Amino acid sequence: MQGAFITFENGLFVSSMKLLLSAVDTMAFLVNGNNRSKDFKAWLDKYVDLSPAEVTSDELWEHRNALLHTTTLDSDKVKGGKILRLIPYKEPVPPIKTSLKGSKFYSIDKVWIAIAKGIDNFVKDIESNEKLAKSVESNWKKIVYDEPTISVKPQTFKGQEER
Repeated sequence: MQGAFITFENGLFVSSMKLLLSAVDTMAFLVNGNNRSKDFKAWLDKYVDLSPAEVTSDELWEHRNALLHTTTLDSDKVKGGKILRLIPYKEPVPPIKTSLKGSKFYSIDKVWIAIAKGIDNFVKDIESNEKLAKSVESNWKKIVYDEPTISVKPQTFKGQEER
């Protein structure tokens, strides 16, 4: 989540959405060790109230696919007209009125707030559900994440010149 916060705070809002939706993937993985569309959507549906953001878990899944895999707004289902294209905007600037068919705007801020509240709901569920806590603990051990680093003096290895 740290990368998502850093990019958001530095105005890289699309990048922050990529990382935020990737974090949802991780939350869903923690539940049962799987990372499929149904796991992503089930996690959102259980823990996140998306109604203030006016998006659905299906739309966010397709938006995630487009952003993560092609850095576009169009997943295969969007291209096929099976689901709406989500177009992000940053509050307080309202979305531009447009007649783009098959598209709708969503507030990055509202999605962020909704998912943050969902993560809080998830943590509460972990704390009150022993079976879920064990699953999360087991799956957490499989996750690769950044460790804080410390500055160290570069070492010179045999055959390498001093810098």
